[in-house]
Amino acid sequence: MRRVLFLVVLLIVHGTLYPWEFHPHALPSNAVVVLLRSWASPAPNRFGLRDVAVNLSLYVPFGILGYLALRDHARRALAVTGTLALATLLSAGLEIAQVFVPTRTCSLFDVLLNVAGTALGVAYALRFEDSLVEKAVAAVSPVARAAAGPLVLLSCWAAYQLFPFFPDLSLTHLAGKLVMLARPESWSAPHAFVGFAEWLAAFALIETMSSGRPRGLLALLLLLPLKLLCAGRTVSGAEAVGAVAALLASGRLRPGRPASLRALAWLLLIALILDGLMRFPLPVAASTVPAHVRKSLDVKSVPVMSFRYALTSADPTSTTAPFPSRY
Repeated sequence: MRRVLFLVVLLIVHGTLYPWEFHPHALPSNAVVVLLRSWASPAPNRFGLRDVAVNLSLYVPFGILGYLALRDHARRALAVTGTLALATLLSAGLEIAQVFVPTRTCSLFDVLLNVAGTALGVAYALRFEDSLVEKAVAAVSPVARAAAGPLVLLSCWAAYQLFPFFPDLSLTHLAGKLVMLARPESWSAPHAFVGFAEWLAAFALIETMSSGRPRGLLALLLLLPLKLLCAGRTVSGAEAVGAVAALLASGRLRPGRPASLRALAWLLLIALILDGLMRFPLPVAASTVPAHVRKSLDVKSVPVMSFRYALTSADPTSTTAPFPSRY
């Protein structure tokens, strides 16, 4: 429980101080005084409601896990007050640190929202304490420990998909990502194959842990829309096709059989090689390069084109630039 709580604290710190660009400067007074004088309440519009929802929900897991962690060593009343006190200190410290992040705003109102979110989490833990304790005990059972390895691999892969773990809830940005998803450059056969191998391996890990329950496979597909809501991340049409194809092919995959594991290993190896070749500069004869490309590159000898261009036949000089790499 304490390990999961530590991970939650790390995510809170990362999300609160993102993008981690600090600019030190002199404060007009003591840092605590600066915080107490900063009451930047959100505007009464959808953006303000979004900020309120984010600040509330961010600390709900902290309230649940913090209470359960303290409940092992203290009485109920002390566990409640201790969790709220720790949340207050954590939120106040991070809000003071935001003074030195130009893109963030220090606000005492955010501290109150964070503490309120913690209180909601504590209330949930109090209401369902027995069932939460049973689940925590089951998590350390021999069966759960046997699935620890696949769970770690799957968690690392999911973390890579959602990095930098900072939500971008702008409708304008989301519309731009959907427009890029519909472009022809987004539907690359090599990328679809790489995505197919990647997602098939992830589905194999799910089946190893959950005995092939379909709900786990479908839940993993939620990473695609969640990825669209992460800052700086997007989804290509090829990746979506590869994920759906992997879901359909996962029914024939048997992770417990050595033959299936060998086939999956070879598939991943081929996908890694192909993905690397798509980044490798490959010499192309000048006669095979379109005239408008040679003119934009301003070369008289044999130009160097990317293997990705040779595979996708994208036009790098058009106003609609080729779809960016998934990585």
